[in-house]
Amino acid sequence: MKSVFNAAHGAGEVIRGTINDGADKLGEGIASDGKQTGTDDKRQRDLALDGHAPQDHSATVSEGKGQFEQGISSIGNAGQGGSNQPSA
Repeated sequence: MKSVFNAAHGAGEVIRGTINDGADKLGEGIASDGKQTGTDDKRQRDLALDGHAPQDHSATVSEGKGQFEQGISSIGNAGQGGSNQPSA
């Protein structure tokens, strides 16, 4: 059961990170009247120069993918009689 929750949590983190990144880009585009044409690195540098803390949503997405894959792997192992619990 824990594996299912890990997979669901990981999927949620991927969705959250993706939505937050899109919302940040949308907000920055509106704030700059749609004139923002730089890369993500340039966008982060510009935000830092303006006194805003840079946000790295890709880390959230990456961690979520890892949790999701681990949960799915554990589910598959449980279905084959395997266990991710140490034997006592």
